[in-house]
Amino acid sequence: VGRGPWVAIMSRSNELAGGSDTIPLKSLAGKPLIVPSRPSRIDAIRAWFAEADAEPNIICTLSNYLDAVAMSELDIGITIFPRTTYTPNDLLVTKIITGPARQIEYVLVRMKNREPSDLMTEFINYVRDTEDTTAADPDFSEILKNEYVPPEDTPYL
Repeated sequence: VGRGPWVAIMSRSNELAGGSDTIPLKSLAGKPLIVPSRPSRIDAIRAWFAEADAEPNIICTLSNYLDAVAMSELDIGITIFPRTTYTPNDLLVTKIITGPARQIEYVLVRMKNREPSDLMTEFINYVRDTEDTTAADPDFSEILKNEYVPPEDTPYL
């Protein structure tokens, strides 16, 4: 259905907010982190830090992206979430995590020899219509020009 990079979202006043639009994972070690509450995501983030010989300081896990962003806006911590939506906010800085880059991939799974349910068919049509509408939107086309293209060997979660 889609894919995108993992990002660090932080208050504009955070000491790491300046500079480029990317941030090495290792520079987040020891910083207060807000991460997704799904156990597989927490395990993956811990594994990333272990690969970088660093330790994450996870202070909070949340299932809701908007709550996580609100906490970063208040400079409570740095949110690590997939960049699955564009959230313009002058109080925040979003940086793509590198060193190495990480990607999230969303897939739609269904049983092989079974017709999709009406709900699944509607969802598939919604995704296709959204892609068509979004691709025709000049504002979104501008965002795509700046889309992050990960290195070929980027692992997916």
